[in-house]
Amino acid sequence: QKKLSHLEANIVNATLAALQEVHGSDAEIRAALARFRSRWYIEVSAGPDRATGGVVIMIRRSALRPDPTVANCVVVAGRVLRVVIKSESGGTGYFWCVHNFGLNVPNMAIISNMMQKDIRDARTQPMTCSLVVAGDWNFLATGETQSSLGAPKPQKINVDAIVPARSHQGAWQKILDALTELQQHGWTHYVPGNMTCARLD
Repeated sequence: QKKLSHLEANIVNATLAALQEVHGSDAEIRAALARFRSRWYIEVSAGPDRATGGVVIMIRRSALRPDPTVANCVVVAGRVLRVVIKSESGGTGYFWCVHNFGLNVPNMAIISNMMQKDIRDARTQPMTCSLVVAGDWNFLATGETQSSLGAPKPQKINVDAIVPARSHQGAWQKILDALTELQQHGWTHYVPGNMTCARLD
């Protein structure tokens, strides 16, 4: 209940929310988020077991035209979720929630093909089509540095300490370079072992 109250406070002014590491079955996740259902469309991708991730996309109902068509596409269970919303007037919105962890090469091929298609749609139909991709990428963006809490200034990056194996950075960079980045100023990744922070998201 404390986590749900924290979520409520953080999305009070939001129209879109992407949640990760929710853990649990589809039914358990939906039951936990039941208090939001009257105000939000809630789409879920549970992991194959309770130990594996789980991602959720929430879209505020009042931000959409009445009675849109909402399609949930689980791209990788518990890791990558794609939601497509279509309005009666012909508008289309693509929404992705990506937790870039534990993905294999075939997963990445499927994700890349689907996301590139969505990018093309948004570019060729900018007045009626939009695309939002939110994620935890698990690699440092170009120009980012790792900082030490003990000596708060840029440090030489120990990539192995902060980037999980098989982060597919090259493949992701080709996709993400085509998008407009919205970033936050705060640290998003803390490594207690060496007391460092970085902005991986």
